[in-house]
Amino acid sequence: MKFGCVIPAYSVSQHEMRDLLESTSHTFSSAVIVENDTRRLDRIDHPSPIEVRVIRYPGPIGKSRALTLGLQELLKDQDISVVSQLDGHGKQPPRDVRKLIAAVNSATADVAIADRYSSQEMEGQRHRVTALTWTRVVEVIAGVRVTDAVCGMRAYSRAAAEIFASQMQSYGYGCEIEQIILCGRNGLKVCEIGVGSNRQADSTAAEKIEDNLQVLLSYAGGGALNSGQINTLCRIMSGVKSRDSFTLDCIEFGMPGMIRFEFIGKAEDDEDSYALTRQK
Repeated sequence: MKFGCVIPAYSVSQHEMRDLLESTSHTFSSAVIVENDTRRLDRIDHPSPIEVRVIRYPGPIGKSRALTLGLQELLKDQDISVVSQLDGHGKQPPRDVRKLIAAVNSATADVAIADRYSSQEMEGQRHRVTALTWTRVVEVIAGVRVTDAVCGMRAYSRAAAEIFASQMQSYGYGCEIEQIILCGRNGLKVCEIGVGSNRQADSTAAEKIEDNLQVLLSYAGGGALNSGQINTLCRIMSGVKSRDSFTLDCIEFGMPGMIRFEFIGKAEDDEDSYALTRQK
């Protein structure tokens, strides 16, 4: 029985990757790092006994594709029983992934998702509005209720990893939402576990909103969403692509009140970004 992890590395510094590997060296027997950036890490320093494999591409391929390729590489080891995925930025303490692994290893769940918003200090953050918006739409599509649909820290069984590696089709930042939808469609049991987290950005990159909307729309057919719900998602996509500010009535998805999408220009990671706020 071995535990492994996949790290899609984008805009990750040398010391961030070293710290991540050091803090998980006694948790994982192997790790696959997929460099998804034009900027290269000069070398991958890592402590023994963890085995590290690095997949490098000449340019960005999108987080979802990087994760899929990393899973396919990791699963070549037939002894891997539990797989984790980690973001290289370390906003969630890497040690907390052990709690997720324990839930999967004990068969409590097929997929354990980190919940950044379980602590009171995270309750009022603007970033939470973004997560809650997608969480409700995912619940309608897939019948899976979670609090934090887009956190990048997760652990799952080998069987779930094989489903993700073979069925994920999204691009960019849509992978976390697509995984939850695939859990619903494949009858996988999902649990959430509270983790620590650094303060999240008060804004969300427009590119992330577009990627998540694309995933939701791609799974909206076949009666998963009604025409009004699909039209609502299309209106959001149109507004974000035009970089407009607008207010969304949440009634189509059974949410009270309104959500304000305010375009604020360059913010998160120096990208075009939106600030989302709930309104009564």
